[in-house]
Amino acid sequence: MLDVSAFQPQACYFNFWEKWEARGVKGGIVKLTESTWYVNEYAAGQIAAIKHEGLAVSGYHFSRFRGNSYQAVQEANLAIACAHQMGLPQGAPLVLDYEERLGYRASNTQAAIAFLKCIKAAGYVPVFYSYSGMANLWDYSAIHQATGAVLWIAAYPTMSGVTSPAMGYFPSISDTTAAWQFTDNFFGEHIDGSIDLTGVFTGMAEQKITSGGHLDDCHFEDDKLVVGGWFASDKANGKGNHYVIL
Repeated sequence: MLDVSAFQPQACYFNFWEKWEARGVKGGIVKLTESTWYVNEYAAGQIAAIKHEGLAVSGYHFSRFRGNSYQAVQEANLAIACAHQMGLPQGAPLVLDYEERLGYRASNTQAAIAFLKCIKAAGYVPVFYSYSGMANLWDYSAIHQATGAVLWIAAYPTMSGVTSPAMGYFPSISDTTAAWQFTDNFFGEHIDGSIDLTGVFTGMAEQKITSGGHLDDCHFEDDKLVVGGWFASDKANGKGNHYVIL
């Protein structure tokens, strides 16, 4: 999935999303608001373009409230009002984007909870986003327990252009991680790319296949049973040797 803001005004055009859809993108996340005053002037057009291409659409709010729960509610009210005005569907994810490296863990956590409770009450899916390196500034377990918000975590293994996530670097912050923003330079175009792990942003879920095989033949030759086929599994993952059984 791809997230866009006013830095990508071209995301208002259908052909922008057609190009990314051809690259495997299944959803778009649009910056709606920031603090208590900023509104993305392109957001309505970006949401409309995503919908037009049949992709899943979500929104996010860039927070400035730090550990101030009162301001968090004010920011949530702006985000909710703009989500309605801009055409973000009820039931879509509405993300709290928490990036300020300031404040105290306890107050930051309570303010995030105040924000996300408002989002949930308004009929949107609450999601908490931050960088893996900021985990000391918030308590995600407490946030999830209080609001049900899932986690969208950012961690970039490289700043170079990439076309897919390097899963060996997955940031294991929580077992309720719903998505991983693995690059800010997707396909070398300096745009954020993420992988949706649970379907919350795209409505899709991929099932991990851990084994496979096929029985090609089974017959008797005189008094002998002859069986032919193949089988493979992932039981050797992380070990020195991998095997295919034929």
